[in-house]
Amino acid sequence: MTVLPFPKKLQGKASLIILLIVGGAMLATEWLHQSYVAELAKDAIHSKSLVLLQQIEARFKSEKQFDTPSLREKYLGDLIERNPDLLFIQLYGTGEKAERGPVLLTQVGKTELAKQDIPAMVLISMYTRETKGVFQSQAGDDRLLLSTPLTIKGQMVGILYAEYWTGHLNTITRFFLNSSLITRVMMGIGIVAALNLFLYLHVIRPLNRLKGGIAELEKGHWGTAIPIHKADELGELARAFNAMAANIQQMIKENETLNQDLMQARDALQGKVAEATAELRQRNEELAGVNERLSVAQRDILRQQRLAVLGQLVATIAHKIGTPLTAISGHLQLLQEDPQLPAEVLGRVRTMLKQTDRLNHSIRDLLTFTRTPTLTCEPVSLPHLLEQCILLFRPLLQDHGIQWTMTFSPDIQLVQGDAFHLQEAINNIIDNAIDAMPHGGMLTIQASNEAESVSQEVCLTIQDTGIGISGEKTERIFEPFFTTKSVGSGTGLGLAITTEIIQLHKGSISVTSTKGQGTTFLLRLPAWKGLSDV
Repeated sequence: MTVLPFPKKLQGKASLIILLIVGGAMLATEWLHQSYVAELAKDAIHSKSLVLLQQIEARFKSEKQFDTPSLREKYLGDLIERNPDLLFIQLYGTGEKAERGPVLLTQVGKTELAKQDIPAMVLISMYTRETKGVFQSQAGDDRLLLSTPLTIKGQMVGILYAEYWTGHLNTITRFFLNSSLITRVMMGIGIVAALNLFLYLHVIRPLNRLKGGIAELEKGHWGTAIPIHKADELGELARAFNAMAANIQQMIKENETLNQDLMQARDALQGKVAEATAELRQRNEELAGVNERLSVAQRDILRQQRLAVLGQLVATIAHKIGTPLTAISGHLQLLQEDPQLPAEVLGRVRTMLKQTDRLNHSIRDLLTFTRTPTLTCEPVSLPHLLEQCILLFRPLLQDHGIQWTMTFSPDIQLVQGDAFHLQEAINNIIDNAIDAMPHGGMLTIQASNEAESVSQEVCLTIQDTGIGISGEKTERIFEPFFTTKSVGSGTGLGLAITTEIIQLHKGSISVTSTKGQGTTFLLRLPAWKGLSDV
């Protein structure tokens, strides 16, 4: 059982998540609080500044006072002295003298801080007759820019423009916000610590105990119980785990008892099975031997019966057909020698003579197959025998455009057998090879000693590059009367006769063939050992 341990950083991950949540909430609250405080302070200063400007407006009771420069400077100077945050005040006229725009009449305070151009706010207040206020923040210089129309008896006579320094606002706001931030950080730390303590006491520590119990189970200590006595979900999980461990321990004990009983039963059953198997194997071997002998005997009996019937049939055919065929063949040969015979008739005579020879050849094959040949045991030279075979088939090989090669190992041994019947068997294979290569090809003959054979043997390989034989037909080519040639081109007895001759020589024959690539016959014949029965 593989147990995935709880991550050792579970509490750290939980603390990080709590810290991120609390920190995010604190940052959001702090940002909202700062924005609120800043806006509140700006609104307070803006209101105060507007009150001051309205006080200036209230001092000018008539246009005569407004047009007196000394009074303008006095009133404005009083405001500067009572409000140290006021940097300077400018008074612009908008009467008949200011047809082309506002005209600067009086300015009091730190006028070196004023711009030379008429502020845009003055123009806006002149045309809209509304009070305008804008905060301007620069590095180390925060100002409140104010402009308001100055009216006397309901008629606008000028524009009052003032710039108010708000640097103290930032100091107050920063102190207030820093105090608030420290308070929130301490509260956040307290919340994180409290949540971590709760997480450790009610989650991490019970999980560690559960992990320890699982590790003990993994070691095979099935009696382990987890000491968690809570009424929450972890307590239910611990009780379920303890119950599972107890059930597993009980099942293991029962399985051990059952395994012991099964092992005893298995040993007893194996002994009985071994005795029965040995007896059954012995009887199967005896039965296989009997079946093999019976099968061989049945095949021999069927073959003997078939050969007996075929022999009688062939003898009858040879007696009734052989003599007339001989007479017909003789007359056809005489007609063939007649010089006055027309060419068309001569062609027909030759055709009939070939068909007569074919019938005689078929009858001879049947007689040969039905008669068990008598072999003469003598040393036979395969190279010499094969040269005789090629000499016999050379005209036919040349007519078909077939090339041939013969290769013999220098130390090839003599073969024990009958030269006449061996030549007949080899001739049947070469004849089939010629039929398989109607448009020419290559006939390859090789003979050598079999080095890996326990008994001394000589191997003969006859290979052609003809049309080949399909797999299902290859297994049947040694059966009597089975042929792959067209109707009328063969009796199907050539390879059957060859097989019988090779078996009578205590040899073997096998074939491999590929459709469209050719066929290879492999003959194994016993080497000459001296006089012995074949």
